[in-house]
Amino acid sequence: MVLLFAVTLICVWLVYELYWKRRNLPPGPTPLPFLGNLPILQKYQPGHEAFEVLRKEYGPIFTFWFGNQPMVMVCDYNLMKDLFVKDSEHFSERACLGSLGVIMRGGSYGIIDTNGDKWRIHRRFALHVLRDLGVGGNIAEQHILFETEVLLKSIGASRGELMDIKKHLRKAIASTINLFLFGYRFSEDKTDELEKIMSTLDDLKKAQSGFFALLVSIFPVLMNLPWFKNLSDKLLKTFDFFSNFTLGQIDQYRKEIDYESDEVRSYVEAYLKEQRKRELEEDFESFSNRQLVNVCFDLWFAGFDTTFTTIQWALIYLANNPDVQEKMREELATVIGKDQMVTMAEKTKLPYCQAVLNSEELIPFSLGKRQCLGEGLARMELYIFLINMVHKYKISGKDLPLIADSIFMMTNVPVEKLTFTKV
Repeated sequence: MVLLFAVTLICVWLVYELYWKRRNLPPGPTPLPFLGNLPILQKYQPGHEAFEVLRKEYGPIFTFWFGNQPMVMVCDYNLMKDLFVKDSEHFSERACLGSLGVIMRGGSYGIIDTNGDKWRIHRRFALHVLRDLGVGGNIAEQHILFETEVLLKSIGASRGELMDIKKHLRKAIASTINLFLFGYRFSEDKTDELEKIMSTLDDLKKAQSGFFALLVSIFPVLMNLPWFKNLSDKLLKTFDFFSNFTLGQIDQYRKEIDYESDEVRSYVEAYLKEQRKRELEEDFESFSNRQLVNVCFDLWFAGFDTTFTTIQWALIYLANNPDVQEKMREELATVIGKDQMVTMAEKTKLPYCQAVLNSEELIPFSLGKRQCLGEGLARMELYIFLINMVHKYKISGKDLPLIADSIFMMTNVPVEKLTFTKV
């Protein structure tokens, strides 16, 4: 009797795993119990090539199981436009971080990890404020050009020796995003503050990319077990640091803010003015301090890490392709001259440089209503930072990796040092 019950239970479970839970989803590889299709990523490390293999086998729409969570993958540009642009009302929601997100954020907060009215209100507000602050326009360009000059001076100080560009590059990018969020850049007297932020973000990426984090993402119930307490403690510690940093900025602004003035210096100031306006209308929830902390975290982390990683890989690929650098410098010499800084005004006159930067087959900023908030700023940073580095220096290195050689984490970041030789 017991054996019959066990066999029946196993049969029911197999029917559910192999058919019932997949019946209304697009085709895809058969998921393993508990693990789903995650072993495929291990087979094609660091993981991105797996989706190209699956696209060829199952077509432009297929289901990939992240543990017990099905994800429908769309791998065709026209289909993406149909779903995320033309039918955006039905396809603007997104899966959130679940237990990990709740632990870090204290609930459903921010822009990246929210849906519905909260997401719509705060995305619209952020777009409006960032545009008013000059993101993507002349004001942002002047800030980025200033950071570029500081970066080039730091590179020049290496005198052609092998150097770790990360320290100087992250200061330039972090200063740019921090200026728009909190109203100041990381000058020399703010170096310790920047280093603490960078260290905390590194800890967060490691915690979210580790094996335990992967297990918790698949099985949220594991978070209640004592073996996983260290993970939750790390997540809380890293987010608490950024939360306290942001709350310190809020307190400082509250001491100085002029609520009657229309002038706005930063996102935090604009938010606090909107918060005061809504509180006068008896709305104490939609623009809370916790939401401000989480939005600042989203904008800071997303605005920094993606640009930082992209520029590092671009430098690696440029070093691996010196002939491309030479063609870029030839075009720059013709259009700009040797001693001038490259600005946005010359962008349309530099088709080859633009071709190097602009991918033909990727959509890095997404499409539709979830399109990246900071696309204009990110594109401007990539253009001004990278083109000016190539304009002034020959970039080289030894035994440099390709993307395929990297290790799968939240983002794949190269660690190699480079040589910058004055041209």
